[in-house]
Amino acid sequence: ASYQQLLVKQAIALLKPGGILTYSTCTFHSKENEGMVAHLLQCYGDLMELIPLDTRYGGPGLPGLLTREQCEAVRYFDPS
Repeated sequence: ASYQQLLVKQAIALLKPGGILTYSTCTFHSKENEGMVAHLLQCYGDLMELIPLDTRYGGPGLPGLLTREQCEAVRYFDPS
């Protein structure tokens, strides 16, 4: 997860004002998904905001690391 945090920190530094950062992984591990979203909001909440996706695909994020509202704003794709 620390490698992911470093990558995201660098990506944030490269964003233009008003830019959009899309964070996507190929894992089902909540520490790298919902955990990273929680980290971003905690560390960069003054610079970043979570924008809900307007899509019918996927389900809400997994509970535990994010609030219910935040879980609804992220997408989780389960292949089963």
